[in-house]
Amino acid sequence: MFSVEILMAGIVLSVVVTILVVYALIAAFLPEAAPTAESESLSTRADDILPPRTFFGRTDRGFSRIVRDSYYGLTTDSAVLWMMLVGGLFATLVFIAITDPLATVAAFLIGMALTFFFLVVARDRRRRAIQEQLPDGCFQLARGLRAGLALPEALYQTSDYTPSPLGEVFRACGKSINLGLAAPAVMRRAAEDVRLTDFDQLAAVVALNSETGGDLPNLLDRLAASIRDRNQFRGYFRSVTALARISALFVALGAPVAALIYFLTYRYELFLPFVYSPLGFWMILAAVVLEVLGILWILWLLRRQDEY
Repeated sequence: MFSVEILMAGIVLSVVVTILVVYALIAAFLPEAAPTAESESLSTRADDILPPRTFFGRTDRGFSRIVRDSYYGLTTDSAVLWMMLVGGLFATLVFIAITDPLATVAAFLIGMALTFFFLVVARDRRRRAIQEQLPDGCFQLARGLRAGLALPEALYQTSDYTPSPLGEVFRACGKSINLGLAAPAVMRRAAEDVRLTDFDQLAAVVALNSETGGDLPNLLDRLAASIRDRNQFRGYFRSVTALARISALFVALGAPVAALIYFLTYRYELFLPFVYSPLGFWMILAAVVLEVLGILWILWLLRRQDEY
C-alpha cells in the first residue's frame, strides 16, 4: 500500500507532466508566427550578431547553434518543447509502471537529455558530411572560376554539383554576395556557422584573394588537396584506433551488463532484495549515472579529433 503523501505527489506530478506534454504538442505542431519589423528592436537584431557576454548567453547561443546545425527545421523554442515532450512521455511511462515520484522525475530528465543528445549527434553528422564534401567542393569551385565565372556564380554552380549540406552552404554564400555583401564577410560568417578548421581556411583564402588578388583557382586546388590529405589521415587514424575505442566501450558496457545478466539468471534471490531496498536502489542509480557520465566522457574525448 502506498502512503497518502506518495499518492498525492504522484497525482500532482502526473498533472504537471500532462500539462507539459499538451503544451509541447501544441507548440511543436502549430506554425510559429514570423516576427515583424515593428516587433523587433535594434537591440534584438544585434543580439544575433554580437558575441554573448554572460555564461547564460553563451549557453543559449551554443544551444541555438546545435538546434540550427541539426538541420531538422527546428527553432530553439520548438527544440526545447520537443525535449519536454519526450521527457514527459518517459515520465508518464515510468509513473504508470512503478508509481514512484523520484523515478518519474529522473525519467523526465533522462528523456530531455536523450533528445538533446540526438540533436548533438545530428549536428556532428552534418559537420562530418561537410568535412568529407569540402575537397570536392573546392575543386569544383576552382573549375568554375577557371571557366570565367565570378565568385557568386561559381558558388551557385558548385552548389548544383555538390550534395547537401555543403551545397546549401555555398548557395547561401553566393546569394549573400549577390545581394551586395562583401565576399570575405560572407565567407567568415559561413565559417562561424560551420565551425570547421578547414572551412576557416577556405574563408581565409577567399578573404586574402579579395584583398591582395592572385590566382584563386590555384589556391583552391592546393587547399582542396590538403583537405583531402587530412581527411584521409583522419580515416587512417580512426581505423588504427578502432580496436582501442571498441575496447574502451566494451569495458565500460560489458562488465555491468554481464554482471546484471549473471545476477538476474543465477542470483536473483540476492539481487531483487538489493534493488527493492532504499539504499540499494540509490546505489544502483548512482552507479548508472556514473557509468553514463564515463561513457559520455569517452565519447567526447574521441569526438575531439574531428574538430581539427
